[in-house]
Amino acid sequence: MLREHIRTRVPAEAATEATANDAREQLEIVSSLGRSSEIFGYHLRHARDAFKGLIDETEPTCAANFNLVLGASDRQEEASMAHIICEAHVMGCMHTARGWGDSFAALINRLLLASAIDEGDCNIFKAKDELKPSELKEELEALTSRREFKYVNHFVNTVKHRRLIRHEIKINFADNKIGLVVGPFRRYPQRWGTDVLQDVVEVQHGLVRSGVALNRHCGLG
Repeated sequence: MLREHIRTRVPAEAATEATANDAREQLEIVSSLGRSSEIFGYHLRHARDAFKGLIDETEPTCAANFNLVLGASDRQEEASMAHIICEAHVMGCMHTARGWGDSFAALINRLLLASAIDEGDCNIFKAKDELKPSELKEELEALTSRREFKYVNHFVNTVKHRRLIRHEIKINFADNKIGLVVGPFRRYPQRWGTDVLQDVVEVQHGLVRSGVALNRHCGLG
């Protein structure tokens, strides 16, 4: 629906080379958002499954798990590779979700704001601030104020500008739990990887809700 709206919003008789190029760029962004959603799902599946078959979650404190955490397992090489795979895909989830937000902002800038924001400076925060009061603005304000979005944003900024964030396998004997832990970094404590992935999923859901609001804003449902 949105693609057709972009194709037809400027009548053919009024179209110029500039408006045609702008429409093509908007359509490219829409296609990019779709591919990004698929890439996000790919990273999420591989992050969740990286240690499948290596750790025994039914008996978190068993000897095999303990040896794996200590680096004394006969499957240590497999575990080391799984660790890298998991970390790479957690980072992939984070960067894809955060990039999706700025691509969405670029679409808003062209489609609704007449490119009022310089392309090199456009991001989800500036696009949100430029919008007039609307359901779409409310959705973006709700998204960017959420704890989950702030965590993902700070994670991505830390990795981009400072350092990689520690990922490791940990057994918590008090909670009888084993799994990947992420952090700490900045003001955020160390957290279970499952909780971190749930945060980025919530961010992706918020972006989808914003996309629905954009469709409605354009009179598409």
